[in-house]
Amino acid sequence: MRASRAIRFALFLAVLSIAAVVARSLGYPAPFPRVLYRVLEWYLEPGLTVWWCTLGGVFQGFPSDQPGYAVTVLGNVAFWLSTGYVALRVFGVLRSRVMSAKKRR
Repeated sequence: MRASRAIRFALFLAVLSIAAVVARSLGYPAPFPRVLYRVLEWYLEPGLTVWWCTLGGVFQGFPSDQPGYAVTVLGNVAFWLSTGYVALRVFGVLRSRVMSAKKRR
């Protein structure tokens, strides 16, 4: 059950990353809200960093080919999936410590 939840979360992150890459590559059309633009930029940065370190050049700001888009999406999914895993583990440890402290009282 945990594996299926992780797979669903990874698919959600992949779809969100693909949507962010498509919106970015289209140049954010005029009716695109500015707040959403900033959130997508913030969300996409880890994947762009992975792309820039692997396939991108020094003076390139965004991928312009299919392999670049794929590396950006995969890097983004890997980053946010690992961040979610670490957050769940930290939350679990903190929760268990709080529960054990309550039992001692």
